[in-house]
Amino acid sequence: MERDVERGNEILKFGAEKGDPHCQLSLGMSYQDGGYGLPKSSKDARRWLLAATEQGHAIAGYCLALMSRDEGNDAGYLRYLRGSASKGYDRACYNLGIHYNRGEHGLQSSTEEAIRVLTPAVERGDASCMG
Repeated sequence: MERDVERGNEILKFGAEKGDPHCQLSLGMSYQDGGYGLPKSSKDARRWLLAATEQGHAIAGYCLALMSRDEGNDAGYLRYLRGSASKGYDRACYNLGIHYNRGEHGLQSSTEEAIRVLTPAVERGDASCMG
């Protein structure tokens, strides 16, 4: 079993190094959590999540947003959250809309902006944005 995990990590790293954004996301999340036998490393997590984000991977951008938030970096949090929302990731739309509505993370409270950000997710049927 341990050899299977090692081989899986080798394949994942190979794909990430070749530029596959899905492999980069998976590798970044594994480093973020210390999962699948990899050491927990914020530096390596950020490296691979950023690589996937730069290729347009919305979920990777959302993960970077959460890392930035957890580090107390509101500017980075909002930058990556906006990027992820603009690519259609509904969780990012939801969070950004709530932050606009409440005036959180340095955003000015704006019902209009909250509605603008939430509307695409609602139109796609995201139930969390409808309540």
